[in-house]
Amino acid sequence: MFKKALLTFLTLVGLTTFGANAHALTLTCTVDQVYFDSNRMIVSCVGNSNLYYAFLNAPGCSTASVDTLKTWTSMLSAQLLSGKPAELNYNAATSTCGSPTVISVKMRLR
Repeated sequence: MFKKALLTFLTLVGLTTFGANAHALTLTCTVDQVYFDSNRMIVSCVGNSNLYYAFLNAPGCSTASVDTLKTWTSMLSAQLLSGKPAELNYNAATSTCGSPTVISVKMRLR
C-alpha cells in the first residue's frame, strides 16, 4: 500500500510542469545516466546522443526548484536501476537556451 501511494505521489510530482509550454516535446527512453549537482540535472538515454538538462537557475532556459530537481533525479535513478523507461517532456534547444530543457518527468511502468 505504501509503495503504491509513494509511486502515485512521485508520478504526480513528476507530472508537474514548470513554465508550461504548448510546444513541449516528449521522449520515452531507457535512462543511461542521470547526474545532479547544485545547479542542474543531466540525463542521457540509451541510443540517443542528446543530453537533457533541468536547471535551477539558467538565464533563457526553463527552470525548476531544487526540490523538483532532486525528486526528478531520484525518479530517473529508480528508472535507471529498474531498466524501465522514463518519459521526459522537454523544450528543444533554442538560441537563448542551447540545451534541451526538461520540464517534467514521468515514470513508466512498462
